[in-house]
Amino acid sequence: MSATLPRLSLRLAVSAGGGALLALSAVWLMQWLVSGGPVDAQPMQQRPALAFVRSVQQPRERPKPRELPKQEEHPEEATPPVAPMPSFTAPAIRAPRPEISAGIPELPMQLAGPILGPVRQPRAAPPPGPVDREMIAVSRTPPQYPYRAQRRGTEGWVRLSFEVTEAGEVRDVVVMEAEPSGVFDRAAIRAVEKWKFKPRIRNGMAVSARTDQTIQFRLRQEDT
Repeated sequence: MSATLPRLSLRLAVSAGGGALLALSAVWLMQWLVSGGPVDAQPMQQRPALAFVRSVQQPRERPKPRELPKQEEHPEEATPPVAPMPSFTAPAIRAPRPEISAGIPELPMQLAGPILGPVRQPRAAPPPGPVDREMIAVSRTPPQYPYRAQRRGTEGWVRLSFEVTEAGEVRDVVVMEAEPSGVFDRAAIRAVEKWKFKPRIRNGMAVSARTDQTIQFRLRQEDT
């Protein structure tokens, strides 16, 4: 027991001395690091200052446009004058105004067209009695003047024969004569087929009767 105590005291003394030495070494090392150590401080070399100079860009001269060689001027070819077109004014063609005249009793009408002759009564008609009556034209539409004949200034006439039925209608139209032939026939037939009549009355009864009609085609100029 007595031999163990001196050993412990020696260990404690060595440990305390080592700890103090380590503490002093640590303090000295910290001071050396703070002061920069024994390194000789050399004066810092002064760096040359950088000078910034803004270069002014000189304006560039624009290249002069190249002169193109002048083209030879060719004299313009003279254009021959255009001859003015002669103005043609077609003479105004006035539509013919045919006239209608009838020899039988009919309603008062104002008609325009070819000249219509009187409608002849049947030759064998007996004298009219108290209840008898001859046919009466109610509607006689004039024919249209043929365009080709109108352009050529052709005039003429057509004589037609037709039957008036008990109903007052026209049927069986026949061309008896025409001058010039075949020019006004169709226009005259088409017009007469549309005519209306009051039929002939015999003994109080409507009867059919045949008659004829002459239509003249003439051109007339209106007064200006």
